[in-house]
Amino acid sequence: MRHHRSTTAQVLPQAWGGVPGHSTGSSADAALLQFADIAHDTRVVLIGPDTLELLCALVRLDCASAAAIRLLDRPNAGTADMAILPAVASLDCVDAELAKARRVLAPLGGVILRFAGLPSPALVRHARQVLQMHGFQAIHARQLGHQCLLTAELPLVGRLACA
Repeated sequence: MRHHRSTTAQVLPQAWGGVPGHSTGSSADAALLQFADIAHDTRVVLIGPDTLELLCALVRLDCASAAAIRLLDRPNAGTADMAILPAVASLDCVDAELAKARRVLAPLGGVILRFAGLPSPALVRHARQVLQMHGFQAIHARQLGHQCLLTAELPLVGRLACA
C-alpha cells in the first residue's frame, strides 16, 4: 500500500499540469511563450486546435487572462492583447484563424502564428497576404529552434492615433 501512495503522488502533479514553477509542457511550447514575452497584464487568446497545454502554461505564467477558442466559437471583439495560433497547417486554417484573431484583438494587439511542421513558401506567403488584408503591420517571419513563426501587430487607428 505504501508503494501505491508514492506512485500516485508522483503521477498526480503531471496529470494536473505539474508542480508550480516547473514546466511539464513541451519545450516547443515553452520556447513559444518565452518568445511571446507575456506580461502579467496581457490578455491572451489561443485560437485553433491543440491549445490545452499552452493554456495551462499561460495560467501558470499568471497573465491577466487566458482563453482558448475553437473555430466554431464567436469571440467578443477587442478582448485580447495577443492572439496565438499554435498549429497553423493549411490555407483554410490561416483564413479562419486569422479572421478570429482580428476580431478578438484590441488596437495595438499582436498575433503569433506557429506553423505545424515546415510550412511551404506558398502557405507563408498566403498568411502574410491575409495578415495584410486584415490590417496587420510589422509582419516578420522568425525561426525559433525547429519552429517557424510569423508575427504581426495591429496599428493604432482612429482619434487616439492623432493625439
